[in-house]
Amino acid sequence: MFCEKKITPCSIDDPVYYVQGNDRPESFFVSCIIYIDNQFLAMLSGYDGTNWSIGYAHSNDGIHFEKYSHNPLFMYGSEWESSHVQLPLLFYNSGEYYMFYAGAGTYFSEGFATRSR
Repeated sequence: MFCEKKITPCSIDDPVYYVQGNDRPESFFVSCIIYIDNQFLAMLSGYDGTNWSIGYAHSNDGIHFEKYSHNPLFMYGSEWESSHVQLPLLFYNSGEYYMFYAGAGTYFSEGFATRSR
């Protein structure tokens, strides 16, 4: 059965995710939501009109999300991901976060990042 409540990770007046250098994102979307230690983590892709970056928000109930104050978490910049990073997929296992994501510069490729808890 699908959840009957609509997940709304932002409002028009106070978006969950700002893209760096832009006080309002041109667009953003939730790529994935995981549940860890009684908290929902939503991974976001945000577009500033030129480039995509990755951020996140968290929630206790899975409906009302609070933005992370240091978004974006992951910015474009190196050779193969010089213009975009987007579509994060986050996994958690034994104290480690694993994130697959898409990056683009002159071509699209898959990226992989890890972080200890």
